[in-house]
Amino acid sequence: MTARVTAAVIMFIFSLGLCIGSNLYVSYALNGLYALTEDYDDMTEEKTQALLEKWQEERKALSVFLKHTEADMLERFFAEIESFSSEEKNGERKTADTVGDIRAFLAVIIETEKAKIENIF
Repeated sequence: MTARVTAAVIMFIFSLGLCIGSNLYVSYALNGLYALTEDYDDMTEEKTQALLEKWQEERKALSVFLKHTEADMLERFFAEIESFSSEEKNGERKTADTVGDIRAFLAVIIETEKAKIENIF
């Protein structure tokens, strides 16, 4: 009997640790992307490239932890940026607008992913 209770407590603690760890990772990854969108009105090619590289690093893990609709929306935004980068004319303005949209969307995701009572119930 005590072995079962001990095993249940260990599994509960392990599951809780996984939940906390995944929440911390998602928060870290989203805040990293959010920080790269800070100067979205002044997006240079280097800043855009850094943002796209950070997205490529984080996208697989985020697609596991985020809601699929959120991950799909981020995929669409970043695909738009990649297509604008290949265009010469008006590419920078379109990129800045899309990065602004990404920043706003990330702010919403960051707020809803926080471990707060309002987000749990």
